[in-house]
Amino acid sequence: MTSKQLKATLVGFAVALTPILQAHADCRHRTRLAATDEGAAIGAGGNAEARQQTSPIYYGGAREDFKVQVEAYVDDGTIFFAYADGLFAGTLETALGVAEIELDTETFSMPAELRPVCNLSVVEVTDENGTLIAFGNL
Repeated sequence: MTSKQLKATLVGFAVALTPILQAHADCRHRTRLAATDEGAAIGAGGNAEARQQTSPIYYGGAREDFKVQVEAYVDDGTIFFAYADGLFAGTLETALGVAEIELDTETFSMPAELRPVCNLSVVEVTDENGTLIAFGNL
């Protein structure tokens, strides 16, 4: 093998490994959810996170996560609904005053209408009656 062939082989090998070595978070947006007046009445608050990580090790080349967590002084089993940009994301049920939902592409729980998560901007949480209790901007 000539020197040029060896260099070409090494460069080709390095190029093939480059995507693995350059795996990084394409976005990671986090926010604290602020309570509305109705939410403040039950001590509501929380946080939300949207994250996309591109890497060839993930199914489809990327992993996307969307998480919402709410804390409130309510009975166990109280139901809240999470929305992202006005689209229904999921149902949260409290236990010990905390409720959370985690959607991701690895478990196929991420609704297609929420993708790509890097484009989401507004997160809202309502009670069972549709009353807004907390919101935030990603």
